[in-house]
Amino acid sequence: MSATLEDVARAAGVHASTVSRVLSGKTSTRQETRERIFAAIRRLDYHPNSNARSLAGGRTGLLALVLNLNNEDPYGGIFESDSQFYLQKEAMRRHCYLTLVTPEALHDLMKEQRLDGVLLTPEAAKDVKLPENFPYVLLGQPNHPKPGDSWIDNDLSLGAQMAVDHLLKQNYAAISFLGVSCCGAEKHQRQLEGYRLALPPGMPPRIFPTDGTPQSARQVARACLGELERPHAILCSDNLSACGLLQALQDTWLRVPEDVGIVTFHNRPMAEYLSPPLSVIHLDGERLGVEAVRMLMERINCPAMPPERLLIPPRLAVRESSILSKERSPFPDADWNGWG
Repeated sequence: MSATLEDVARAAGVHASTVSRVLSGKTSTRQETRERIFAAIRRLDYHPNSNARSLAGGRTGLLALVLNLNNEDPYGGIFESDSQFYLQKEAMRRHCYLTLVTPEALHDLMKEQRLDGVLLTPEAAKDVKLPENFPYVLLGQPNHPKPGDSWIDNDLSLGAQMAVDHLLKQNYAAISFLGVSCCGAEKHQRQLEGYRLALPPGMPPRIFPTDGTPQSARQVARACLGELERPHAILCSDNLSACGLLQALQDTWLRVPEDVGIVTFHNRPMAEYLSPPLSVIHLDGERLGVEAVRMLMERINCPAMPPERLLIPPRLAVRESSILSKERSPFPDADWNGWG
């Protein structure tokens, strides 16, 4: 059974009327009390009766996922099919409908007052002007967050550090980065940040940028593999870059993992079935989708809710592409619940 206002009040140790005033934003309640109430709301997953709220506040149950089709990186981004699926699924579970729109279409919906809240990337947010206090959640960690920004992201910096640490433990030297680092998208800057942080003293960063296509990755990789001091291991920004790298390795007759080790971001289905199977940094699309909608609904139902920032930790799945030892251990990814 779903939590009630009274449940929140009991959990926070206050009267139900205090909870009601805090949620409406029309109270001067002490900060410590407000924090207890908001913590109880999150712990109990409380959200006011949707029918009552709709009648009282003109709610429509319509949420928008904003995609800037001109600027969004189509490869390896946050809007992989699994993330979209779980955003839609969680919205439906909460009796809402999630529609995909461009910034232009969003402005039309805003004029018609048909939206309750918005999900969008930091890149798309640059082309969108929302009314003051309108509920939104950023799908990605912005480089320069505003005080009121709520955002959620996979911890890409941590993922890159996990990948480099694994390659170092396998005694690979001269670890390079290959992928979509040249487009300036903030998610790729997080990957590069973690890559640089994890390199040991004396190992300079070597970054080989591509345009995001496997053809570009193949061309760039062939050039770097032909250098006198070629990389011994490569971290790829996404699966398509890894596919291009594998083609370049075949072109140059280099072996994986003996000559070059590979780890890539995203556990797309192809990663496990390539030859050799690719070690991956798994990004949790399911949790991202569920938590993003939760955060947005909190902002819709509880206007006074303070901003929330959430980084989802990734997981490393080790497969044949990055194991130098002769004894191959079973790959520790049997408990996964989806693709990332």
